[in-house]
Amino acid sequence: MQVAWLNDQQPLLVMFLADGAGSVSQGGEGAMLAVNEAMAYMSQKVQGGELGLNDILATDIVLTVRQRLYCRGGSQRISSSRFCLYVSGIDFIG
Repeated sequence: MQVAWLNDQQPLLVMFLADGAGSVSQGGEGAMLAVNEAMAYMSQKVQGGELGLNDILATDIVLTVRQRLYCRGGSQRISSSRFCLYVSGIDFIG
């Protein structure tokens, strides 16, 4: 299980939690990639001041994570399904 949070001196706490599926070979790596990519995306948004806590932001985070997993699968010449994971939460507390 991977957990990451951002509390960059803002009145906002962001947490990401992902658990790699144990039935696939790269589940743990997928979870690590997911929380790291989501946190990088969110850090960029917070620093840029363009932050609306809504469904569009959540969808953009998921699409960014998915693209990263596809890129990693392609670079390692394995199916992206090997990175199967459970995203347990995207929480914004402000």
